[in-house]
Amino acid sequence: MPSCCSPLGPLAGSGNETVAEEEGRLQTAAVESAVRGQPGLLSAARSATLGSSVLADMDAFFREFDRTSFSSRHAEHFWAFDDRKADFEIFRVPQGGIRFLRALWEKYGRCSLYFSRGVHVGSSLLTLLCCVLAHMEHTRLEDITEVHILEWKAVVQEAIEGGFKFGFILDYLRRLAHDMFSRRILAELRVAEARVAALRAALNTVAPNPWDLASARRASAEARAESALQDLLS
Repeated sequence: MPSCCSPLGPLAGSGNETVAEEEGRLQTAAVESAVRGQPGLLSAARSATLGSSVLADMDAFFREFDRTSFSSRHAEHFWAFDDRKADFEIFRVPQGGIRFLRALWEKYGRCSLYFSRGVHVGSSLLTLLCCVLAHMEHTRLEDITEVHILEWKAVVQEAIEGGFKFGFILDYLRRLAHDMFSRRILAELRVAEARVAALRAALNTVAPNPWDLASARRASAEARAESALQDLLS
């Protein structure tokens, strides 16, 4: 999925993601699991210069993502439809948002099957969701932030609490988060690779042949208390 695309595409459509994206997502999920399952790993990672901030941010993000929270935002915070309303099942929602709901219902089945909190509440929750979906549609993948995903997630969780079957949207938002952190980790890796290349070039400058390299390695392992003059005189 190109970085210029909307994050909403695969949610309401049927496009297949590339193998590379899936591998990156699985790798990020594995890192998420490892970091959260082994506190010592995060502590050790923080001692490293490169990548520690990304791991810390990822750990904090998924802890918040897994915490149940409801949105305090008005619908207009995400998107402003015009005043035209239309019927969707028994609910009244913005006419401009019906296409999102129809796409979800067609792909995932009737999501309101167990809703029982009244038409007014349901209409409000679906209106808020329509605004979130419109916001997602107009947000490029490369522009997604933790704040975006957590705010979208809070709206979805509130709708789920109300009785709508939108668990698949939470799963999708988690995948978006994996993709987001995968891009950040890859950026850190590129920085690390450039740093390694620079260090290798510097090492080749001061130790251009195998004997010099072995000498440099031996020197790095020796006690730092030795005098800088020792090898010259001994």
